[in-house]
Amino acid sequence: MNEQRRQLLAALAERGWTEPQPLDTQWWADEMLVLTSTWSPVGQKLFVTFLVDPQHDGPRAKGEHVWAVQASTTQPLDRRDKTGPVLSVGRGWLERLPELLHAIDRFRASSSPNEDVTSRGDREQRATRSPGDPRSRA
Repeated sequence: MNEQRRQLLAALAERGWTEPQPLDTQWWADEMLVLTSTWSPVGQKLFVTFLVDPQHDGPRAKGEHVWAVQASTTQPLDRRDKTGPVLSVGRGWLERLPELLHAIDRFRASSSPNEDVTSRGDREQRATRSPGDPRSRA
């Protein structure tokens, strides 16, 4: 897990995110970090959470039984809070890392610093509908 953490944070630093600051966690989060954008929009927050395997039962050391990492623009409140993309850190994770980084880039590109990319996409889709389309009232 330490190698995945190191590689992810190095990739984020290359993309203009500051040194991560740790936040308090609960049992479901091995580690929760907040990073700040040094690129435009400067000051935007990114929360990176290393998620503990919910099927693990028993004691564990830090970094053990981590199954995924989640990125979000808001601090997750519990383990079911899926406010952003989740990347499994198991086999093949490095090949999927660019997908997570691309989603994080979309967070930064969104018009509101704390906007979730899925809500922005839904809004853009509604904006392209004609005024008479009943789906545009969503």
